[in-house]
Amino acid sequence: MGKGKKRRLQPQLDVSNLFERKLIPKLIWPCYEYNCNGAELKDSFRELDRECFPGMEKLSTSHLVFKSVCGTDDEPVSEGVSPGSQEFWDAFSQSESVVFADKFFSPSNYRRMIIELERKNSSKQGSDEMNIFIFCLKTISDLEKCHKEFKKKKQSIYERFSIKIGKLIDAGSIHIHDRFAIMDGEIWHCGAAVGGMHGSLNALSRGWLDKDNQLYEFFLQGEIVCA
Repeated sequence: MGKGKKRRLQPQLDVSNLFERKLIPKLIWPCYEYNCNGAELKDSFRELDRECFPGMEKLSTSHLVFKSVCGTDDEPVSEGVSPGSQEFWDAFSQSESVVFADKFFSPSNYRRMIIELERKNSSKQGSDEMNIFIFCLKTISDLEKCHKEFKKKKQSIYERFSIKIGKLIDAGSIHIHDRFAIMDGEIWHCGAAVGGMHGSLNALSRGWLDKDNQLYEFFLQGEIVCA
């Protein structure tokens, strides 16, 4: 290990539970619609995941909803608003080991993650053993800043859950194009940002077993820069 290089901690990953339940690959289309009863911005829309192509009308509505609650594709006008796939984030909340691999993982993605962890922390549900690794590249400076700010504001979350920011492998002939998440040994493939967080047509795929933890081990070769 070279001088000054930050060491990463690699927990053992138990995926035996995935063999007890059969994983079924499926495609998920994140969609949004207005919630007329929503008094606050974060309640003004609903996430409606679909398992079939949503069609032109719903895509148009989804785009309008997303734009109405977000300043840009990456920066919601409120830190409590980060639209995505409800199924994805529900799975995240129930997981103990999570790896996000997204070259453009943004503060918006990070904020949505914090929203879900805050809900879990408030309800005291699930295991305290939750290790989260976020590997990005283009946005690492912004993400480090966001991480440090939230660590000051939401101390109880960081006391209960382990969150580490790392640099995605990108050297020589190794470059990562697609976006992935591995949650308790299940691979998710994300067409846009991790978590389905985008105002344009995009889809997520889930239900793929990370056999022998190969993808998990591959991404954890990245260098941890912030914890």
